[in-house]
Amino acid sequence: MMRRDGRRMRRGMSLVEILVVLVVLAIGILAVVRLFPEGFQTINYGANVTMAHGLVKQNEDYMRDRQASLPDAIVGVVWDPATNQGRISNTYNPKILVPYDDNPINGFAGAPSDLPEDMRRSYVNSARRVLGESFRIPPPTQNVVLGGGAEVSSLYRATFSPFYSAVPAGGYALGVQAYSGTPARRIVIGRAPQDPQEWSDLADSIADPFSYAIDYESGRLYFHTTVAPNTPGYERRFRIQVRYRVVTGNTVQMLQAPIDSCIYLPIAKDGDDPTTAEDINDRIQVFNLRTGPVTAPPAGSPPCPFTPIGGTLDRDTEQLYRVFTQIAPGTRFDPGNYPDVYQFKVYDTLGGLLGFHPGLASVAMPRQEGSAPTVRIDYDVDDWHILREDLVAPTVDPQNNQGFHVIKLGTGSIKKIGDVEDTLTFLGPGGGGVDTTFEYQGLVRHYPAGGGAPERLGTPRIDVVVLDLQSGAMINNQTLDPTGANGNASNGEIDYEAGIIRLRTSIQFEQPGGADAAPVVMSPGGRHLRVYYRTYNDTAVASFKPQSTFFNKPYDPAMRLGPQEFAQYPNGYLLFPPSEAEKSVTVDYAWSEGPGTGRPGAPHTEIGELHRLKPPSHPAAPGVPGYWWLRVGHAYAASGADSEADPDVAPGSIRIDGVRGASFHTHVMWRQGTRWRHLERTTVLTRSGR
Repeated sequence: MMRRDGRRMRRGMSLVEILVVLVVLAIGILAVVRLFPEGFQTINYGANVTMAHGLVKQNEDYMRDRQASLPDAIVGVVWDPATNQGRISNTYNPKILVPYDDNPINGFAGAPSDLPEDMRRSYVNSARRVLGESFRIPPPTQNVVLGGGAEVSSLYRATFSPFYSAVPAGGYALGVQAYSGTPARRIVIGRAPQDPQEWSDLADSIADPFSYAIDYESGRLYFHTTVAPNTPGYERRFRIQVRYRVVTGNTVQMLQAPIDSCIYLPIAKDGDDPTTAEDINDRIQVFNLRTGPVTAPPAGSPPCPFTPIGGTLDRDTEQLYRVFTQIAPGTRFDPGNYPDVYQFKVYDTLGGLLGFHPGLASVAMPRQEGSAPTVRIDYDVDDWHILREDLVAPTVDPQNNQGFHVIKLGTGSIKKIGDVEDTLTFLGPGGGGVDTTFEYQGLVRHYPAGGGAPERLGTPRIDVVVLDLQSGAMINNQTLDPTGANGNASNGEIDYEAGIIRLRTSIQFEQPGGADAAPVVMSPGGRHLRVYYRTYNDTAVASFKPQSTFFNKPYDPAMRLGPQEFAQYPNGYLLFPPSEAEKSVTVDYAWSEGPGTGRPGAPHTEIGELHRLKPPSHPAAPGVPGYWWLRVGHAYAASGADSEADPDVAPGSIRIDGVRGASFHTHVMWRQGTRWRHLERTTVLTRSGR
């Protein structure tokens, strides 16, 4: 169409065309917008994975720094309804969370499926008992102000904390136990003494706190009753490891006492001790391994479980370790002329601080290397979701930090009181019915009383704790949060979203002695600090470790392997219980060359061959479902089609000399939206000197 001036007229866009363009544009924009959430999720996931790798490395570096104290194992605990006590788990349970069914809870009715989920038994918490953490007693520290006023004490801080409880509490919590890391001195006798002179000679041979005699035929142990001439003794406990054989027809079973087997000796002689007219017998106490104890520990004292030995003792396999007596933080250590130096206290369950009798550091024990005795401890980790970060507080840069020592945590956000939880939290303390909430209540969770278990108090309104590792003093968020209930920022500030703690140049730390200990004022700059906190996405860093040593149990189709046992199966296979799933061990073994090698019978020895255990039901090992397994590198052939065998190995020539745990596992877990993510890494790590 032409205009009068000769120029062509241009047609405009109709309303329909404009609407079509807008629709197309909207569709395109929506398509692009849909990419953003997934992109953000990918970015968040990548950031969390990077954080998890950092936490894994941090945990591994922390353990390498404390390699000399590496525990014998970190294991799961289950409740044994027969004894109403916890015991070492022999199962592999991948459940994320289970209902709170440790004990019935007063005032909270309903079937187990209706109960709140229990963070103590989440997947990462399924391995929560630390066994055999080893260390040498340090020199005593003068005038330690810890619970009950100033005192002299040898201090040690556990590798992991918080502790769930200092004493046994509930079906799963076994409390803190300490015992000698050096076994008592063994004296073997062929029979019981027959006359006063033999009794006197026996008493003289074991006249110290570190010796005992054993008669393998009768299964009796003999101990001295006094610690010095004419001085009364004190009650004693020994942890015992012993192996024995049970013969049923043509079947021989190799068994061992449970890991936590305990011998209790009262102060006074009991009904199993020898009685004659001679006073010399008053110097000897007897414990019968076949019948068990005659006298039980007094009510209110720690349990001392013992299972009678129903078979023939294997010579030289028993090891006795003196168990320490735990006393309350406010109780004084035994100051007598012949004190019981086997005493310890738990000063602080949050920071894992223990104190030992000051006289223990100067005790010379049998077969002990060095100038101080070795001690081992067992304890329950409260909750792996409580993160621990060790650091050195930086010095102050006045231009950039406005007079604060700034600490940036590696995980970003910090969980704050009042945030929403995914699981129900018990409110407390308080009487009447049990109330629950989905609000975050505090770093350490509160658990009400029930089923004979006492109430376990948490840390209400406390979500961050800063601990000074050199002094044991600490502060918490109640002096670091101007927006909190107390509105107190006298020691600094917390940026919860960014994960930043700003400490003032002068801080008033509280000592764990409570009202008996005056606050300590000091600058945090350059001091070694530990921060306890939870993250907004419930990050957890859990440690797993197999047993340091495994015992060989002859294979039988009806056998049940215990938590520290393995069985040798034909053709070079070793079987392990489910509790050792996915862990790594080293194997020492010997084998001989077969007739086709030109050197028949030639011996070979393999030391420290590393294996990661494999899942059950391998086709080459039929009839052994449920056991995790490995096959040694030099295994003999099951048949001509056995491609995994070494053709140079003579059938039946493999001799297993030792199996040891070799792996250390770090499991990081976090919540992303409604899903749980996890990262696990394994490294080879054994105690120094092994």
